[in-house]
Amino acid sequence: PSALFPKVRGRKNPFQHTGLVCADLDETHIEQSSVSNLAEAFETLTSDTHCVFAFISPSGKGIKAAFLVKGGIEDDVDHKRAYTAVKDHLGAAGILIDRACSDVSRLCFISHDPNAYYTSNAVALTWEHIGRTAIEQTMLSEDAWNGDPDYSLIKLFFDERIPSEEVEYD
Repeated sequence: PSALFPKVRGRKNPFQHTGLVCADLDETHIEQSSVSNLAEAFETLTSDTHCVFAFISPSGKGIKAAFLVKGGIEDDVDHKRAYTAVKDHLGAAGILIDRACSDVSRLCFISHDPNAYYTSNAVALTWEHIGRTAIEQTMLSEDAWNGDPDYSLIKLFFDERIPSEEVEYD
């Protein structure tokens, strides 16, 4: 639920972020958290003002939840930073979550839970948007591409953040 991919799902492919970051807790995470059981973890998550939805996982032994984050997530690096903000926020409440949710392309299977939680009034959690890394700057350097014809499309993607529906795929 974190991203919509127009063609192929993958963290390196263009996507439109939904503003949601998933939190996945299984038995191991609950045992390592300060909560004593699944019901207490569910109550802690659903009482958080940033939580949009939560439900018991298909196995019946964990919880899937999503947290609303402030906009501006444009790539996988931004998603990882927003995930870290959610992880740290929940960590302060004594909840540990699965780091696999830091992958923007990770699927989330929905299960039937008659006690599922949902609100349209969640408050967006802020996260720190940090400038491009040295590696990203190097990738955008014309010298690094030595006249590669794909350079202009890559530069547009990073600099102009062209909408993914405008990118043509072979």
